[in-house]
Amino acid sequence: MNLNVEDEMKEEIIMNRNTILKYAFVIILFLTNSILPATEYYVSPNGDNTNGLSWDTAWNDIQFAIDHVENPTTESITVYLSDDVFVLNNDDILINRNFMDLTISGVLASSTFIQPVAEGPASNRIFQIGSEDNSEEVVTIKKLTIQNGMLNDMYECGGGILNYGNLTLLDCVIQNNSVIQFGAGIYSENNLTVDRCEISSNSIVEREGNDNSQGAGIYMVANSGCSLNLDILNTTISGNCAALVQDTQGVAIYLRTIRRTGSIDADIINCTIADNECFVEEGVEGKGLYLNNAGSLDLCITNCILSNGNLNYDIYGEGDFTFSRCSTICSDESLPLGGEREDLNSVDPLLGELLENNSINGTRTHEIDEASPALDAGSVECELFIDQRGFARDESPDIGSFEATDDAPLPVTLSSFTAAYTNSSSQISWTTQSESNNLGWNIYRSSSTDFTNSTTQNGDLIDGAGTTTIETEYMFQDPYVVDMGSSYWYWLESICFSGESALFGPICLTVPIDGDGNNLPVDPDNFGLQQNYPNPFNPSTVINFSLPVSVHCELTVYDVTGRKVNNLFSGSIEAETMNSVLWDGRDVAGKQIASGVYLYKLKADKFNQTRKMILLK
Repeated sequence: MNLNVEDEMKEEIIMNRNTILKYAFVIILFLTNSILPATEYYVSPNGDNTNGLSWDTAWNDIQFAIDHVENPTTESITVYLSDDVFVLNNDDILINRNFMDLTISGVLASSTFIQPVAEGPASNRIFQIGSEDNSEEVVTIKKLTIQNGMLNDMYECGGGILNYGNLTLLDCVIQNNSVIQFGAGIYSENNLTVDRCEISSNSIVEREGNDNSQGAGIYMVANSGCSLNLDILNTTISGNCAALVQDTQGVAIYLRTIRRTGSIDADIINCTIADNECFVEEGVEGKGLYLNNAGSLDLCITNCILSNGNLNYDIYGEGDFTFSRCSTICSDESLPLGGEREDLNSVDPLLGELLENNSINGTRTHEIDEASPALDAGSVECELFIDQRGFARDESPDIGSFEATDDAPLPVTLSSFTAAYTNSSSQISWTTQSESNNLGWNIYRSSSTDFTNSTTQNGDLIDGAGTTTIETEYMFQDPYVVDMGSSYWYWLESICFSGESALFGPICLTVPIDGDGNNLPVDPDNFGLQQNYPNPFNPSTVINFSLPVSVHCELTVYDVTGRKVNNLFSGSIEAETMNSVLWDGRDVAGKQIASGVYLYKLKADKFNQTRKMILLK
């Protein structure tokens, strides 16, 4: 017994040391202000495998692209997939080259598919991120469907995705994948973010000798010495199914920490977890969510619906853990603590079937009935600006991933919004990735951050693009006088044909004391990313940046472990013009982040620069 305890302690020391070394590596990597290239590649089943640098010279195989992109440890790489069905060649897609920043992007989840074979059964998963010996991969997968993965080996996990790296899923569908024991849709041993996704119809199948059936949707485990983050936002987890065996637990989500030093910090916000079932109703614990904690587990669940039948717990907890909830509806009494059941607002949420419901991103949701208790009942403190489908949330948000509206989606998906002083006037620029029924725009300006003191700067409504999925760029010259050395705040309002509107901003513009920034070019010594001001800051800070050429660039905030916190800017900038972005200290989900050191990175063509800032509350 003593030998076992000693061996266990040695193992924990080694794993803690490895964790420290891993984080130290990531911190050093992001603090390096090197000039690094950023490259885009293209993959299509009809490609000719020339060089992958354009659609005309596209590669025709995803794994080939992953294996042949250059400089994965020092470049920011995006691999674009065409709107086709990609069929694997009897192997999963392995991403195991220490990518610093890899994005794999389809067109839409309803038009870009990745699956094992064209028809019939096959035995392989779709994606593996990293390996047991490599947890450094930083990968984003978005706008595609991962489907029909199947593993027949009892000890293989993750039919759709096996994740050892740092993975973000955005606007994806994970469906119809199967395994024998753990994690049919997603199995993760490292950080995972799931945003605006659908995880559906994944299954754990019964097999002789199998005593476990856990996490048909998502299975996450924090091994000894590992501290993991899980964020599930605006996501529907529905119709996943588990075999009834000795331990059938957590059909939708299963979270597990190992020994004393494994930990998971989980936030589940505005999600619908519904209709996840077992082949046999009796004897299932936590059909929605199962918490198995032997280390440290902190769960915050907000504005969520859990509706998985009334014969079993929606949430089941085992071990000591921290649990907080707000505006959450369950169809069954849940979360037994010390053998006692606790009522978590156990009512019927009145959900519709899993349908597209006019989705913009190609994922499906459960519409809520007009008499649903979820209607207008959500907490505004953790409100996300849009729902899973891309529709604007109301001032009184609904609970769950579906926001009941008049089928009027958010007029635009805004990717950049900037202000610069050039040619003796204020120039406002913005870029949209998509627009839906967008009639036009208004620009507002104020000498403070108070919108109530703002005035409209445009006379007539600036024409919008109507409905389009093509990137659209806009520019507006403010005709009104500004004072040298003064700061102004701008807001952007989109108006859809139904009369509904959405407000973006504010952003801050400080007019140079010496006058026009173009007549007096930016000092070459000041090209690049400037130190934020104020620093330390609370609650907001301004980040300025400029480059000697006109170029498309992105400004992104990370925490010190390399996890993306928020994208502050993505769009084109003018040469030798100072650009200003105001950050309010919130993450991509709209949550106020904690005090600490954060990294902000400017990426443009062949330029990359990173600085650090401190949020001090």
